[in-house]
Formats: sequence, C-alpha cells, structure tokens
Amino acid sequence: MGDYAAKLSQLLRFCYRDGRDPIMLNDGNFADYIEELRVEPSPKNPSVRKRTEDSITEVGRVWLDFLGFVGRLHGYDEFVSPEGRIRAVMKTFEFIDASGNKSKRSYLVHHSFGPPSRRKSRNPITTEQIILLKETNRKSQDSNFVKARRRMLIASSLTRARRSEIANLTIDDVKKAKAMA
Repeated sequence: MGDYAAKLSQLLRFCYRDGRDPIMLNDGNFADYIEELRVEPSPKNPSVRKRTEDSITEVGRVWLDFLGFVGRLHGYDEFVSPEGRIRAVMKTFEFIDASGNKSKRSYLVHHSFGPPSRRKSRNPITTEQIILLKETNRKSQDSNFVKARRRMLIASSLTRARRSEIANLTIDDVKKAKAMA
C-alpha cells in the first residue's frame, strides 16, 4: 500500500504544481509527466537517471489504474482506454504459479512507456580472461583450495552455469554430456 501511495503521490504532485485536476488530464499531459520522470536526475549522482525504464513503467501503470478509477468515479468509463482522453491499451498475459495453476494478469500500457530493460546487468568473462585464468591455475604453486576455486571459476565461465549447478555435477553427468556431443 505504501509503494502504491508513493507512486501515486508523484502524479498528484505534478497535477498540484500545474493546477490541474486529475480528471482534466489528457494524453499529452500524461506523456509529459512520464517524460519528467524519465529525465529526473539521481540526487546522489546527477549524471545518472533516478529511475530505470522498468520503474517508470511501474509508476505509469499505477497512474493509469488510478486515472481509470477517477474516470469511472466521474462517470467517464472510457477515460483511460484506446480511444479515451488518455490512450492506453489493456494487455493480458498468462503464467503458471508455484502451485502449477494457470493465472491471467492484465495491465495497462501507454505509448509513452519505454522498452523494458534488464533488472541486473551481466559482466561476462572474456575469452582472454579465461585463457589467463587457465594458465595461472596450471603454473600456480598455491594450495589445493585456491586451485579448486580457480577450477570452479573456469568451469562456470565455460558452462555459463551457476556455482550451485556446477557443484551438483558428477563425473557421470560429464560423461553423459560428452557422449551426447
């Protein structure tokens, strides 16, 4: 509930600043407010944006949901719709939850929302780094623990697997995989 209120308060703050009632918003105003969120700099590092495209989309969906409620409250059911004052499209997706049940979720999409972005960026290990790791491991006079750790890093870079997945590998698994190739 607090997250919803925090996202909604940004819209209400923009409306108050511009002296505009939420029911008087149009598609252009909504897109301008989304753009303001997009260009807002981070307070810690002004050269970086404060929000990612995904967080802007989340905020925008809360706004659309609220504005749809405001429209229905004022008797304007098509306030947020493909042909309404604020043009948004309802999309639905299906997913399977942890219990194995199929569920459907619907959400609103506005043309001002940007493309989705990765939540976590990956920094892959380069081929040169892999070669250096292998050479260092062979030449090293270090303890068995350090050598095992290096072998684990090499295995993870070659297989693109997680450490826990590599740790569960057995010799039989490797032999079966080799036979498949």
